[in-house]
Amino acid sequence: MNEFLLLFHAILASAITLIAAKLGKEALTGVICMQFVLANIFICKQINLFGLAVTSSDAYFISSALGLNLLREYFGKSAAQKGLQASIFCSTILPIMSSIQLWYQPNTFDSSHCHFLAILASTPRIIFASFFSYGVSQIIEYLFYGWLQKAFSNKHIIFRNIMSLSLVQFIDTVLFSFVGLYGIVGNIGQLIVFSYLIKLITIGLETPVLGLTKKFNWLKKHE
Repeated sequence: MNEFLLLFHAILASAITLIAAKLGKEALTGVICMQFVLANIFICKQINLFGLAVTSSDAYFISSALGLNLLREYFGKSAAQKGLQASIFCSTILPIMSSIQLWYQPNTFDSSHCHFLAILASTPRIIFASFFSYGVSQIIEYLFYGWLQKAFSNKHIIFRNIMSLSLVQFIDTVLFSFVGLYGIVGNIGQLIVFSYLIKLITIGLETPVLGLTKKFNWLKKHE
């Protein structure tokens, strides 16, 4: 069941990203930031996929990376850079505002505080690991995708996107696993291998959509 849900989740997140791109760079930037916030909220929810324990937020990270590539492809280098900066900035807002929200003392009629506490009171290690791995991987992805654009003269968009997303997800998986989960999980190597494999499968299923946007001129390029 979870395997099919992950597929649907990735398709839906990608569709939302494409619709936002159609609305303009501001909407796309907003969706990228929103997806990263959602990923940080749900990253603590553990699920089983193919008999292995993984997190349930991989689709958000993949679709946000896809969104950055759309920004760069159709709205230019400057827009992608600002989108990257905005997503990293939003990553600092979530733990700060969540902590302040939890400091409010609930009254006797409140029944939601304990639930908010369970969802939002993530350990500093997990928050730092998520922020650190995402920030580093997205910076590398931004630079690597720019190099691919020059190397292939803006051609072969599907290949470029697969290469870029594959690299950024590998870096994100390794960094987050070691910084956030080392010493907690039983086999860190197995977790990295299978988490990355799941991400590669998801990337392979959603990336052709980017190529179709160019083939059918669904999005207009802005410089």
